[in-house]
Amino acid sequence: PYHARAAISMAQIYSICLALLPLASGLSATIAPKKIAVGVVGPGLGGSEVLRQIEATRPLLEQQGLDVTVTAISTSKRMICDDEDGCTLEDIEGILNDPSGGVDADLEQMAAKLQAAAPHAVMLDTTASEAVSDLYAPWLAAGVHVVTPTKQVGSGALTRGRASRDAMAATGARMRDETTVGAGLPIL
Repeated sequence: PYHARAAISMAQIYSICLALLPLASGLSATIAPKKIAVGVVGPGLGGSEVLRQIEATRPLLEQQGLDVTVTAISTSKRMICDDEDGCTLEDIEGILNDPSGGVDADLEQMAAKLQAAAPHAVMLDTTASEAVSDLYAPWLAAGVHVVTPTKQVGSGALTRGRASRDAMAATGARMRDETTVGAGLPIL
């Protein structure tokens, strides 16, 4: 039986995957799963919850033909990348407890690592950082999808919004934002 949080988790993660990578009808176990590399910027409350949800719903995602791996996680100063086994909550807790862990945060390098790890790359920005929002257009231009709980690109500088829109039109990458409700959990 599903516990309420797990059911919400599956719906949220599945919605992200569906919004970014529509599944072909008739997907079956004989077709190789879609490999998706996810990068999380901002492993605070929202980012940590998404990591928990991905870990908790991994078998359900696999049943849907999705191989979702959290390939990289970044705080404002440090990041970890593991394109083989992926990153976990324990990995990021290690960095938070040991500032010498990981490497210096470089979000452009992080996006490149996602692309190298899988045919589909998704950057999940859970920060409210203008500096991170400024990277959406370059990420989108490189073909990296963006999911965020903020609406800064659409409500900020017009040039940033247009650059993101133009990058999406050129590459087919998508950007999705959503609203937070209750305890700050993202709802798409």
